[in-house]
Amino acid sequence: MRRLLYALLLGSGLAGAVPATDLKLNQPVIDTVQMLTAPQREALGQKLRGWQREGLMQGAVVIVDDFDGASSFDYAMAIFQRWQLGDKDKGNGLLLVIGRDNRQFRLITGRGLEGALPDVAVRKLLQGQLVPNFRQQRYAEGIEAVLAGAVERLRASPEGEASPSTGPSPVPLLAALAVATILAAVPALALVPGSVCWPGRPAAPTAAWLSVRC
Repeated sequence: MRRLLYALLLGSGLAGAVPATDLKLNQPVIDTVQMLTAPQREALGQKLRGWQREGLMQGAVVIVDDFDGASSFDYAMAIFQRWQLGDKDKGNGLLLVIGRDNRQFRLITGRGLEGALPDVAVRKLLQGQLVPNFRQQRYAEGIEAVLAGAVERLRASPEGEASPSTGPSPVPLLAALAVATILAAVPALALVPGSVCWPGRPAAPTAAWLSVRC
């Protein structure tokens, strides 16, 4: 009964934080809070499957309410490792994790994608595509723009050929992980670095800091 009740709450978007170990990783887009509509999830999932068939990357998107008390790094890394994203020989996994209520996200790439997706390129994608779209509540458009931008770089760069390595790099300070904290605010409010004031939600009481690939 308890499990059934939890499933019903999760399906309605009313459940609390979901531990990374409890997520059912059975499709490329996991949205536990229905931030995206069903057609948007399906369309995004089809694109991710298509990019995987091309051999570019095995990408996934996970959207939760928050990170269940864990840091965004630990939460995203637990999902990445549990899901074992990416081809074993290419190391071409990519994971975008979004916390709706804590207004943060993490983008993690496998080692095979580092050459085509260096820190500066990832930062430009996230700040130039995802943030402005999220300000306008264009969540699907923001997510798709970031992923499409990453794919464009993978197709264009010879370094996008995955190296014979598996998993994400263990040294984040050496640009092994693409990591970002959303910075935005609702149109009528001042920018609050380190948080996103999504429309209809109060500003997060965070200090002014920016964490990119921390």
